[in-house]
Amino acid sequence: MKQSQLVKFGMASVVMACAASVQADVTGQVRDADSNPVRGCVITLLAPSDSAFVASDITDASGRFRVQAPSGRYLVNATALGHKPQNLVYDGGELTVVLEAIASDLGEVTVTAAAPGTLTREADRYVYLPDALPGEVMTAKDVLKTVPLVTAGDNAVEILGKGSSLLYINGKPPRMGQNAAFAMLATVPPKDIKRVEIITNPGNMVGPGFQGGIVNVIMSEPDQGLVGSAKAAWRSSSNDARGNVTMPSVYLGYAHDKFNAALSAGYSYINTDAHSRSLYDYKKDGYQVENDSHRVLIGNSLSLGMTATYDFTSVSKLGVTFATSASGYRQRTSAESLDSREPEAVRFSSCRGSLSRAPSFQAWPFTRCRPMTTAPV
Repeated sequence: MKQSQLVKFGMASVVMACAASVQADVTGQVRDADSNPVRGCVITLLAPSDSAFVASDITDASGRFRVQAPSGRYLVNATALGHKPQNLVYDGGELTVVLEAIASDLGEVTVTAAAPGTLTREADRYVYLPDALPGEVMTAKDVLKTVPLVTAGDNAVEILGKGSSLLYINGKPPRMGQNAAFAMLATVPPKDIKRVEIITNPGNMVGPGFQGGIVNVIMSEPDQGLVGSAKAAWRSSSNDARGNVTMPSVYLGYAHDKFNAALSAGYSYINTDAHSRSLYDYKKDGYQVENDSHRVLIGNSLSLGMTATYDFTSVSKLGVTFATSASGYRQRTSAESLDSREPEAVRFSSCRGSLSRAPSFQAWPFTRCRPMTTAPV
């Protein structure tokens, strides 16, 4: 009798456990303002507590989607090329999402922006094909800024719901380091990018405990011989800070058979003159305090990186990396504070400077690299 009761209790526990893990389909349709279905819209479910990634799907030709996730309440993000992202709260039932097209003004004519690429979903990743890119996309780094679900900064990428993520080049982490890889992408033309893969669950591709995803940039095979590019940027300050920042950079690459080498260098010069004034009026107590500050900042920084690799096989390489940077600045600050209750102003001034250097060297003989699996291009 007791054994029978234990068996019944165990079966009931299994049923309860299975019920708790039942997957509930979150279904719906995405339409535009004219009720036309939106194909290729990414529907992402995020946890309400911390906006962590839960699951996602991409709409079909009729704008329909079906996301499998445990029953519950979710934050929903809908992202489609050529449309403004939409955020909603899901509490159950059928979901209807209406997206607004992104418009741009060209003189007196308003046109709807064309989708700058094609987004599809494969078994374990989203694949973005960068076609019909707008004119302001000048480099491969700019291409990342057009990818749905991805936020690209100067030296970092984030995936919606996954936070800070890793940048891969052709299925592998860049040997030159993340920062150098971003600098390299800033010198590569967009036509060299075949596709961008967004991997939200990298699994054993990265070490244990990593919570982010992978943005994998698939590039054309490097041209044989010597290739290079150079660019320069100049930014002028305004308002209370006058001055300018100049940032030239150069990239050189060389490939011959199994040997590859790259050299990148960048320089920046800053010269700013900032002035600020504030007045505090204490009417109740019958006095005023006027603060006046002035800061002049002049600085230089130089970075240099070199990488050379030899591919013995598809998984065995010999590589050497050298990187160095140096920076220095000189800053002069002066401030004056005048209290109406005091006969003279209180003045302060300082002048300081610094110089820093950070060289590094790394070699990896016969490193075994297990390339990440990618779909045929």
